[in-house]
Amino acid sequence: MKTNGSLASDNHKKIEHILVFAPTYNENIGGVIMLHKLSDQLNRAGVSSSIFPYFDNRHENLKEHSQYNKEYLQAKFLKAKNSFEVNGAFRTSLLEDICLLDNLDKWAVVYPEVVSGNPLGAKNVIRWFLHYPGFHTGITNYGDKELYFKVSSEMQEFHYKNSKTSDVILKFLHYPLELYNLNNVSKEREGTAYCLHKGKDKEIQHDLSDSILIDGKSHKEIAKIFKAVEMFISYDAHTSYIAFAILCGCKTIVIKDSADNEKVWRRDLENKYGIVYGLENKDKAQANSSVLLNDILSEASSYEKLIQDFSKEVDKFFA
Repeated sequence: MKTNGSLASDNHKKIEHILVFAPTYNENIGGVIMLHKLSDQLNRAGVSSSIFPYFDNRHENLKEHSQYNKEYLQAKFLKAKNSFEVNGAFRTSLLEDICLLDNLDKWAVVYPEVVSGNPLGAKNVIRWFLHYPGFHTGITNYGDKELYFKVSSEMQEFHYKNSKTSDVILKFLHYPLELYNLNNVSKEREGTAYCLHKGKDKEIQHDLSDSILIDGKSHKEIAKIFKAVEMFISYDAHTSYIAFAILCGCKTIVIKDSADNEKVWRRDLENKYGIVYGLENKDKAQANSSVLLNDILSEASSYEKLIQDFSKEVDKFFA
């Protein structure tokens, strides 16, 4: 695999294409965004990459490399092709022809951790743990000699026979900075906005009489809300909307959880960006949007090296 001068030894098999098994683009689902962003960043780095439409195969009994399997995949591919969406700002595209799957010796397929088995019949399988394996589905039907990447260094280790978990932490964040910024913010902010998301089981702790729930709204709608309200209250401690609110100059509070506390929560977020943990600390909330913006731009510039590290690891493992 070649990335800006990085090339596996000619004595070894080189991975020539990375196929990402991803759902249609959804601006509100972080895992989906990252799968598309991976393909985007690979293409930007000169590594050939495309996307195959995700489908849930947990209840299917597929026979690898069989004619039935190919016909099944063809039907899935054609069904998803016409309605499949990508982010217009990304360098991403669907697989051109399913016949390209006939010879995957020099291809690697990236599956998110929720995928059972190897539905595309790939010879080189990469699993990207966007959450701990089995968390969402209760199933970890993986194969032999696979390469794993984690989205966070804090994620618990997962082991399977003859497979390897890379030390490379694979994480790409995407910030729609064309929407979340300080342009056209209200001179007199009023009220609050809040989200539930993964914190939907928490008890509501704030006054709802002048508060707007952002769950399910588009980025365009949410950005407009963030520029008008004084405070954003997040019941989800790790949603990207925390950062989006700060970028719009909105004070932000994260609601405490019984399974979480200030020592566990990312205190650097409070120290750098003015986010506070717990409604009782709302008077301390600030909105250091300029600091956050500089950090975002700095992080984006590091993705080139991350792709290089990813590529070297892939070539080395499957050589």
